[in-house]
Amino acid sequence: TKYAGTWWYVRNGVLNTSTTLCRYGNSWFAVSGGKVAWGYTGKLKYNGSYFNVVKGIVKF
Repeated sequence: TKYAGTWWYVRNGVLNTSTTLCRYGNSWFAVSGGKVAWGYTGKLKYNGSYFNVVKGIVKF
C-alpha cells in the first residue's frame, strides 16, 4: 500500500517488517523494514532460491 509517499508491505492487514520479496500485480519487489527497498541492488534469497534485484525490482 502507498502511504505518505512510501510503498509499504502490508500482508493480511499487518505491516510486514521482514526482508523478503513481495508480488504486486505482475511485478516482484524487494522489501525491508516494512517498505519497498528502492535503493537495493543485489541478490535476495526467497523460498530457497536467489533472485536478482535491481533498484528494488526483481529482474527475471
